[in-house]
Amino acid sequence: MVIVIAVLSLVTGAKTRFGQTQPTAPRAKVQKPSLPKVTDTLPPVVSRVANITVLNAKIENQGKEEAGVAIELRNETKKAVTAITLTFGEVSITQDGGQLSDVPTTIIEPQGTLTIRFALSNLEKDVPVYVAAVIYADNSETGQEVVLELIHQRRDTEKLKRDAKKKGIQ
Repeated sequence: MVIVIAVLSLVTGAKTRFGQTQPTAPRAKVQKPSLPKVTDTLPPVVSRVANITVLNAKIENQGKEEAGVAIELRNETKKAVTAITLTFGEVSITQDGGQLSDVPTTIIEPQGTLTIRFALSNLEKDVPVYVAAVIYADNSETGQEVVLELIHQRRDTEKLKRDAKKKGIQ
């Protein structure tokens, strides 16, 4: 399963000089200047996780509406991987074998490879793609703490849904 997460923030009030919160009129969202989309050359693709190697990164179906990115990763450890997250800008893509089951499934065998694919339109020019976090079958993990927390939160949310469904609660 692949999940795309975008980070958004809202302004809900403003402090007066006396420290009281006053409601404010909704502000227009400040648009960051949009970077050009990737069309022909991928930005750098780098692993920030020890023992996960980027073997290949390429554009598939280049020039077509359904153009995509394929990033091939290698697990250099003797431990199976159950979740891995790529980040770029404010977007993250997670492949997680632990969301749909209480017993996470392996998504990359020890010394094995995985190719993650997503739409080319998700990438902006010059915004690097990083391997940001990994969870292993033995429950050890490595990577950015905030990304690991998001993986665990999503797993917990899905487990609550499964448990509620088992009990007949919708």
